[in-house]
Amino acid sequence: MSVGDTPADSPFYAVASFGIGVLAKGRAWLATLAVVPGQIAAVTIRAGEVGSLWPLALVLSAILSAPFVAASFAGSRLRGPHARSAAHDMP
Repeated sequence: MSVGDTPADSPFYAVASFGIGVLAKGRAWLATLAVVPGQIAAVTIRAGEVGSLWPLALVLSAILSAPFVAASFAGSRLRGPHARSAAHDMP
């Protein structure tokens, strides 16, 4: 079994999202919105049965990404105001 196969792996994703928030420049921490939809897309494609409700599944999984986005946002706040403003000045 690998990471991402069980619900018990959610803390791993939360810690990873927090780390992304700390290391991301500017608003790149918003990329954590793709954590759960990416996992759902990978599972359905790997299973070979995408089905007709896959758009709904991706939308609902984006809603389930909220805790990871919150963790990433918290990590981005730890960078401090100087690091956040410097990231906005970059091209």
